[in-house]
Amino acid sequence: MVDARRCAASFVVAATAVVGAAVQARADGLWPRTTTGRRFSVDASGGWSATGLFGGVTDPGRRTLQLALHAHIPLITGPRFALDYTGGLVPVELAVGTRVVRSGVASLPSSATRTVYGAGVDGLGLTARFRGLGRWEPYLMALGGVRLFTDPIPDPRGIRFNFSADLGGGVAVHVAPGQRLRVGFALHHLSNGGLGQANPSFNGFSVTIGFERLLSRGADRARS
Repeated sequence: MVDARRCAASFVVAATAVVGAAVQARADGLWPRTTTGRRFSVDASGGWSATGLFGGVTDPGRRTLQLALHAHIPLITGPRFALDYTGGLVPVELAVGTRVVRSGVASLPSSATRTVYGAGVDGLGLTARFRGLGRWEPYLMALGGVRLFTDPIPDPRGIRFNFSADLGGGVAVHVAPGQRLRVGFALHHLSNGGLGQANPSFNGFSVTIGFERLLSRGADRARS
């Protein structure tokens, strides 16, 4: 429970800091509001192991893989900085190495490991982009969402419904007009937020490779 609260608190602090800076900049007239430069991305993410940084399960072989379809809607765009709302669908998330109940007994010695399938949405997200570097555009992002799995995760003490959070960043590179490739690194968190009798969590570092396409043309096009 404590590790889930820490991760949620980190997410809230990061998102609040980004929003606060953007709102102040908007109030000072540094960055104009815009509706141009809407993007769509396909992102594939994979982690190699769980981490004990925020607690949670650390069994060998634990990792997650996911495919996400994200929309990026500009909130603020300027020559040096842009802030996007990011949200979308996660049609597939695989929780690899998950302990599942065997023979109807939830005790850990009576459980086996397998890949558990899930899906969900990333409903709340912000991406801060740092522009003006030619083809390269570093970014920071915070995402929050929900997932529904076929079995309780991250072990039999959990439930099928879980909240997700991602904190990280990366860089996007322009490869063609209106098209970019993205490579990122993030901390991925899953837990039920106290909805179950217990709240075990998964925390793991993941690498994301994505393809991004510009959907709307406008002032943002030249630096897309």
